[in-house]
Amino acid sequence: SLYGADAQVSLGESTKLTAEDAHSFNNAELTEGSVDGNAYRVELDSSIGRFTGRAHFRTTDAGFSNSATTSFVPGQTRYGVQVSGTLGESTTLRAQYDHEDNFGVAPRLITDVSPLLAEISETTTGTSLNNSLTTYSVGVGQRFGKVTADVDWIHRDRTDRNNNTLGNVSSSQLRSRLSYPIADNLSLVAQNEINLSSDVDPIYPSRTLIGVNWEALPWLNVGLNQIFYGGGVIFRGCSTSLDFTGEHTIATDTTVRGR
Repeated sequence: SLYGADAQVSLGESTKLTAEDAHSFNNAELTEGSVDGNAYRVELDSSIGRFTGRAHFRTTDAGFSNSATTSFVPGQTRYGVQVSGTLGESTTLRAQYDHEDNFGVAPRLITDVSPLLAEISETTTGTSLNNSLTTYSVGVGQRFGKVTADVDWIHRDRTDRNNNTLGNVSSSQLRSRLSYPIADNLSLVAQNEINLSSDVDPIYPSRTLIGVNWEALPWLNVGLNQIFYGGGVIFRGCSTSLDFTGEHTIATDTTVRGR
C-alpha cells in the first residue's frame, strides 16, 4: 500500500514552494520481513532579476517502497541549493551545493537471466549502505559567436563508513566543454575533465570526450562520442558510444520518446 499528499504554494509572482509526503507498507516475502517507511520532499524555487535559485530537502526511509519498484530501496537524505544567472547576453554563472546520506540495505543486483524471467520475482537483500557525498561546484559559461564554452570547478567529499580505508575520498576536478556548430544540423563537442587533487574519485576519473551531434531529422538526434579516461597508467582506457535520441508528436495529446 502507498498513500500520500502533495501541495504547491505560490509565494508571490516569482517564488514557489512544493511539499510532498508519502507512506508505504510492503509485506512481500522478503528476507527482512515486512517493511514500511516514509518519504518527504520540500523544494523552494525563486527568481530575482536575472538570477534563479532552488533549495531542496528530500528524505526517504530505508523501508519506503515506491510503486515503481518491486520491493524496498535503500534510504537516502539529500539536501542542497543551486543558483544560476546571466551577466549580459552571452555570460552565465552557476553555483551548487549538494549533500546526500545513503543508508539501509540495497537490493541485490541480478545479473542472471533466469530470475528476471521468472513469473514471481522478489528482490532480495544485497549490500548494506552507510555513506555520504558532499559536492560543491561553481561554473561560468561564455558564448563567442556560434561557439559556446563552459568551465566548472567541482569538489567532492565522499565518505564510506563501511569501508574506511578505500571509501574516503576528497577530490577536485576541472571540467571544460566546448560546442561548435559546423553546420545547421551538425555540431562538434569537446569536453575535458581533469583531476586537480592527489585523491582520485573512482566514480569520476579524468577523461576527455570528443564527439559530434547530428540532427538527422527534426525529431531524431544522433551522437557519436569517443572517450579517453583514467587517472594513471593502470586506469587508462577508452570507449566509443553511438547514441540515438528522439521525440515525435503524433497527435495533439500524444508524444513518443525514444533513446
